[in-house]
Amino acid sequence: MAYHACKAMQRKTPAGELFHLRDALRIAHPTVTGNARLRVLLGWLTGKTSDKLAAETLPPVDAFLTAKSVTTPKDAIRVITERQVPWEFLPDTVLADPGVWDALIDTIGMTALVRNLARMTRIGTLKPMGQANRRVAARLTNAEALRNARIHPMDLFLAMRVYRSGRSQPNPQAEVQTWTPVPTIYDALEDAYELSFGHIEPTGKRLLIAVDSSGSMTNWQVTVGGSPLGTVYEVACAMAVMLTRIEHASSHVIDVGTRVHASRVTPRTNLREIASWRPSGGGTDLSLPFTWARHQNLAVDGAVVLTDNETWAGSQHPSQALDSYRRAVNPSARAIVASMTATGHSIGDPKDLGVLNIAGLDASLPTLVTGYIR
Repeated sequence: MAYHACKAMQRKTPAGELFHLRDALRIAHPTVTGNARLRVLLGWLTGKTSDKLAAETLPPVDAFLTAKSVTTPKDAIRVITERQVPWEFLPDTVLADPGVWDALIDTIGMTALVRNLARMTRIGTLKPMGQANRRVAARLTNAEALRNARIHPMDLFLAMRVYRSGRSQPNPQAEVQTWTPVPTIYDALEDAYELSFGHIEPTGKRLLIAVDSSGSMTNWQVTVGGSPLGTVYEVACAMAVMLTRIEHASSHVIDVGTRVHASRVTPRTNLREIASWRPSGGGTDLSLPFTWARHQNLAVDGAVVLTDNETWAGSQHPSQALDSYRRAVNPSARAIVASMTATGHSIGDPKDLGVLNIAGLDASLPTLVTGYIR
């Protein structure tokens, strides 16, 4: 607990405000009895216990205070090597040094490694023919390490797209950060993406995946942290590839516009080829996944609609079509409406306990989908 508390001592809220663990403890007023070390930890976090006592009682706190006290990259590298501290323990003043990140490559967790590839490239730790490239690639392509860290294919898809974009701007008020992607690292991310499917368990449920293929799906770029990932259609197809690859023969993918189209998505679709795909265009009738499944008498446990939520065509509301499907085929069928771009409304009835509405995109999306269906 002390180790994780030191790593997450302070974070920013979605509004950009700093929130400290001390604030959480002052709100919660926890009562601790019978655990002297926990009392020391909570006392230290709230400023009631001295650094000296906390460091003597809890080794992670000692490592944290030692790391925070470094003033030069040389001292930081020594602490990283000797104490195996994560990057969150170090002061910001040394985290712009390429040598510090070179030392961190071998000690930080897999998730932290994936999330900091752009930073390491930007400051020069990773560069063409650089010595660090091989070590990073070896860690990224270690199937057992990916499994132990529970890295999801979606994590690596986002990492690939962000890294390839060469730019990020997490804070719209801050300057754009840019870097030149190193091909060796991008290829290693692709290999990691392929390997990561080996430890993902399918739901065992029957899943219909419907990708909105209307013209508006190419009007907007999906971005994460100011990094462009691709058009809504491209990202939706990538999501469909991941889901059908996880669920195998228990899933089926269709494209929907003003009628149902056969999808090009298969479990073996290469993500690079999706970039050249174009939607069928035209209008949007998002009742079609449910009416099509009903007419096909296709028994599914859940339907996932990947869309930008710009829908207007058709004579029946999607929630009515879902009700008709339930009455005719499967009364317990669930629906997930994943709107990659929030529009202020949803086609899914918010009062329907069998419907999950999702707005936006981050690494949790496929886990939310499979968890809800399961």
